[in-house]
Amino acid sequence: MGIFMGILCFLCFLLLLAKAVSRKFGLKKADRLFMKLHKPLSAVLFLLCPVHIFFALRTPRAIWLSQTARLPRATQLSQTARLPGYLSGGCLFLCMLVLITLCHTCRDERRKLQQHRILSAMMLICALVHIGIGIFYAP
Repeated sequence: MGIFMGILCFLCFLLLLAKAVSRKFGLKKADRLFMKLHKPLSAVLFLLCPVHIFFALRTPRAIWLSQTARLPRATQLSQTARLPGYLSGGCLFLCMLVLITLCHTCRDERRKLQQHRILSAMMLICALVHIGIGIFYAP
């Protein structure tokens, strides 16, 4: 279920990024459509991320390791080879929270758009790293 939620999160994120692509290529109708979908998709992504985190941390392997290993929590995370995935996912979620916060607090439209683009690029990098780690460190 955790991977399924992660895929849904990534699809929402790709649809959000499609707004930038449609604008860059001058696709006016697609740009208007993605602009209408931008806030609802952002809300869906914002709600799906904690669900993904919950299910990813509740995998049978993670539960089994926490119940059988007599190790400190930090050691358990590193031994499952998932620590890089947790860190990249945490950075991704943090970037999303900062982006949403800045979008609702910044009054200068030009500065807001610049910050939005930078944070979106950071989110894309974190998402690709997170997915790459998930693929290569899969148990």
